[in-house]
Amino acid sequence: MFSAETMPCTGEVLFLMVLLMGTPNSFSSGSPGECPSPQFLEFGVRGTVHCAVDGSLYVTWYNSLDTTYPIIQIRDSVKSGHGYESGEYDIHPNGSLIIRQVTLHHEMTFNVTVSERNSKQPSSVLVKTKVIVYPDPPYPIIEGCNDPDAFCGLEVNPEGNLTCALTGVRPDVDLEWRAFNEGDHGMITFSNQRVEVIKHPGESDINLTGEYRIHPTSANRLTVECFVPTSDAGHFRHARLRSRVDLFFTTVSPTDSVGPTGGQPGSALFPVILVAILFILLAVVGSLVYRRKRRIREGPYEPEEVTPMMADGDLNTEQEMKRIFQRELRRRYGDLYHSVKPIPFYRDRLSYVNDLFVEVSLDKLIVTGRTGRSWEKLHSYRNAFVKSSRYILEGHAGYGKSTLALQLVSDWINPSDGSLLNDVEVVILLQGLQLDGADSVAKAIRRNILPKDSTLDETDIKKILTGSGSVMIILDGIEELDGGVNHIMSDIMGLLDTRRDMDTRLLITTRPSGLPLGFAADKMERIRLTGIEEATQLEYLHRVVGDGDSAAAQQIMKNLRENVFISEFCRVPFIFAIYAHISDEIVEKRLNILSVTNFSRLLVASLCYHLRNKLDWSYDARELDKANSYEQKFEPLSQIAFEGLAGERREWTKEEFDSKVGRGLADHYERLGILKSGVKSGTGQLLSGTRIVRFQHVQLQEWYAAHFLSKQVDSREDDCILKDASVIDAQYLFRMASGLSKNASDRIVQFSRDVLHDETLAILCAFEESDKLDFVKTQVQETCSNAVEIQSSDAELRQSSAIQFLGLASAYQIPISSLHLRDCFSSVDLTRREILLDVKLRLPAFASLVELHISQSEGEFTRDEFGNIFEFCENCQKLESLRFESTSLPPQVETQCPGRITEGNIRVSWCTDGTWYRLNTSTGGWHPEV
Repeated sequence: MFSAETMPCTGEVLFLMVLLMGTPNSFSSGSPGECPSPQFLEFGVRGTVHCAVDGSLYVTWYNSLDTTYPIIQIRDSVKSGHGYESGEYDIHPNGSLIIRQVTLHHEMTFNVTVSERNSKQPSSVLVKTKVIVYPDPPYPIIEGCNDPDAFCGLEVNPEGNLTCALTGVRPDVDLEWRAFNEGDHGMITFSNQRVEVIKHPGESDINLTGEYRIHPTSANRLTVECFVPTSDAGHFRHARLRSRVDLFFTTVSPTDSVGPTGGQPGSALFPVILVAILFILLAVVGSLVYRRKRRIREGPYEPEEVTPMMADGDLNTEQEMKRIFQRELRRRYGDLYHSVKPIPFYRDRLSYVNDLFVEVSLDKLIVTGRTGRSWEKLHSYRNAFVKSSRYILEGHAGYGKSTLALQLVSDWINPSDGSLLNDVEVVILLQGLQLDGADSVAKAIRRNILPKDSTLDETDIKKILTGSGSVMIILDGIEELDGGVNHIMSDIMGLLDTRRDMDTRLLITTRPSGLPLGFAADKMERIRLTGIEEATQLEYLHRVVGDGDSAAAQQIMKNLRENVFISEFCRVPFIFAIYAHISDEIVEKRLNILSVTNFSRLLVASLCYHLRNKLDWSYDARELDKANSYEQKFEPLSQIAFEGLAGERREWTKEEFDSKVGRGLADHYERLGILKSGVKSGTGQLLSGTRIVRFQHVQLQEWYAAHFLSKQVDSREDDCILKDASVIDAQYLFRMASGLSKNASDRIVQFSRDVLHDETLAILCAFEESDKLDFVKTQVQETCSNAVEIQSSDAELRQSSAIQFLGLASAYQIPISSLHLRDCFSSVDLTRREILLDVKLRLPAFASLVELHISQSEGEFTRDEFGNIFEFCENCQKLESLRFESTSLPPQVETQCPGRITEGNIRVSWCTDGTWYRLNTSTGGWHPEV
């Protein structure tokens, strides 16, 4: 038996299982209370029939058809019963029934009996279970779409039939056709939708054929989907029970007829129609000699591209090359945006980027004069990237830079009202790894985007990029380039210079401070991703989890709001997605996480847990043994994670990584989703490259680095390792290391106080130990009784620690006597009720803050900025005093102050030249304090 301390992944699986068991409904003493019924179990994996009881009760589970012999029972912590002895069943300490491997015969009605010790009046309740079998593949198959992981397009008539099927599913479900976009429902009508169910042992095939009619429209393209209605899809959490297809058709005008309408065509018109028909037939037949018959499943394309009316000599014209180029780009992008994983462990659950994408907060840098700089909130990405502009999009790991880039490509492939890319002819999306080793954009495109058998070469691509009327180039993850950035950027800037009089847009995404030295960032517009807001979080919950259950989504959101520890992390979209999906699998929709350590443990646990379910299902004992072995030997992974953070290193070559941690371990952790790999374009033969490895997210790297740090602190007497770690730009490294070891925690807390002189970090590290909770609260109260300072000279780690500390105090309603901001104020974001600091950190409106003190030695506050600070203060419920010092303020303040300031509940003071003045809210003037 391995302990959680020596085998983190297995320890975290146990941790997660306790969360997932949950307590759906508590038993009253001696009574089974309310157990959910029916409950749905997934075939082939571990299943739990939830019925939680008090630990002092006797619990017995029977087959309701045979209550003579118990399946399993627990009496005084001793388990027995034929189901337990055979290994088929187990019982959780809270009384819930565990089925080790769900099969069809587990679809039954259980009788659960509960009684107190020595009680003669047991209580019973019936719980019905249903077994679900996921379809194979886990989505509807549309006739004519051979590769469901690639985008599909069909050439159709204005009227006809569409067919789709779901195979190997249990229980039977319904299928329907509909227009995908709500605004398109009036363009097409589906009728006579016929569902045929073909029964097989334990499962069924569902076939749907529906008649459609496209109504008169100026459009020539429409997206429809075959889907399982929510009422049936609710139990299949990990399957994408809908598939889409683009229908391409000739524009249907109101005068078009699709059948007899009465009357015969005039005799003068008949020869014209006949000649036209013969001409079209001859053209089509002739074109088949030169062009392969188009397969049904192709990527998105324009209708003109599918009409083979060109002669041989025209195939090499620039216009035809551009059409081929656009078609091949759209095919490639369709594959990408069609196959997005919301979180790493859902490897078999691919989604459309449109299903997952939600608006993340964007700020744009506004520069006025030489020194004036402020960040202005943008309402949507749709109005961010206008014509003929160059942009840098900044965001920390997991903030959604790549998802936004993919959404822009999706907007280009699927034009919609309001999209800025509707009129763009060519959109290029290249990731940093695809640029490495390429000295031109054309070479990177040829290597990484176009198919191997494309007829276009680099020269053709350069001509198309130079001659197209409008072009957008997206370089995603420029910080991933090891070298050669100057060559590639020189090529891009040359292209932009050539196209100076045409619509050309350049978007570069990067982590903050990720641009290479010498990069001309000062000549580009800067936009930054600042996290996911509450309204957007709720939108994601409604869209992706909860199976359309609004109450479940609201409950998950409510729990997030109430937990200051989780809400801080969940501003990162990647982490919020994991929180959302894991919460959705818990009966009570609540994660009782009270520390950074436990939340990080949850992230790792979610990855391990889902892989374990797959291994259990596969019956492969050797795979399970290997998993156990690798998870005992994580020390090399922890060491390389720490060394990577210390050396500001985020990636390694596959060969180097394998040599340091072992190939088997590296492959296993990549399978878990903790690591990920990719290929950097090589400089040699076409499509050759070097495979690189990195952690899926920086917090996962910090988690394993914390294990290394914790053990080093435990085993060493000096503080050298702590001094090395203190300069690492990792916000939670010290806190997680403290939570992993009590001895390490004591050392780290002392080091934070004596060496770093950071009392707030010391308290946060001490808080990671649950047995110190009351002691830590006392320390928080003592610290908050004095002024807490955040100043521009502080490292980002220190500022971040102070903000997290204040959040902790506010969460426990501990009064914060004074917060002093020294030369670090930037602006106020009223939409999120936060102050932005110079280092891009955000300061919430703490409910328990009593005094806010702002000192700025340079610059001055405008009336608007002054008013914004007032609005911020209105959200600090306990605020009594607002003080300004060493800064210039407007001599006359707008008299329409917010309510609490006008009413005198918040005292506003200003110190200039050693004299304190108080704001007269009636006149808006400043008067010396008495």
